[in-house]
Amino acid sequence: MLNGNLPQDTRYQLRTVKNNWVAHFLPSYKNLILNGNNVPDPCCPRRTWGRVGHSAPNSRDLNNFGRDFQRNGHKFTEELCLADSDRDGVPNGVELGLNTTRHNIQTLCQFVASYTFNAKLINFLERKSLLGRPIGHPAQDYKVFIFSRALLKAESWAAFKIVASSLAARS
Repeated sequence: MLNGNLPQDTRYQLRTVKNNWVAHFLPSYKNLILNGNNVPDPCCPRRTWGRVGHSAPNSRDLNNFGRDFQRNGHKFTEELCLADSDRDGVPNGVELGLNTTRHNIQTLCQFVASYTFNAKLINFLERKSLLGRPIGHPAQDYKVFIFSRALLKAESWAAFKIVASSLAARS
C-alpha cells in the first residue's frame, strides 16, 4: 500500500501488474544538474523545464544534453560543464547560470566539479555571485531561445525586432 511518504527527490509512476498497483521509482536528475530546477522553458517565460535532459517536458527521449549527462555517469562533471551540448557556442555551465565576469568558465567548471554537488555548494556559488539564473537551456540553441522569448513578448514585427535586439544585447 502506498502511504504517500515518498522521498522528495524521486518521481514515480503507477502501473498495473496483474490487477495490482506497482510503483516504479525513477531518480530525479534535476537535483544533480547545476540549476537543474531553474532551467527556463523557452515557450513559457515564467515556467521551468521539467526534465532538462529530455527533448520535451513530458518526453522520454533524451536531448543532446541528456545524452551527454548520461555519458558522464549522471554527474555534472567538469567536462559536461565545459561542453556545448547544443552546439550554439555557449558552454553548458554558462547557459545554466555560471557567472564568468570574475572567473573564466574553465576555473568555475573545475571548482564546481571538485566538490560534492549539493545545496551547500549551490548556496555558496549564489552568495559569491558565481551562479545566477540560467540564461538558456543547455540543449537548445541560445539564438533560438532568444528568438522564441522575443516572439512571445512582441505584438508586431516591429516590436519583435526591438525586443529581440534588447534581449540579445543583455546576453
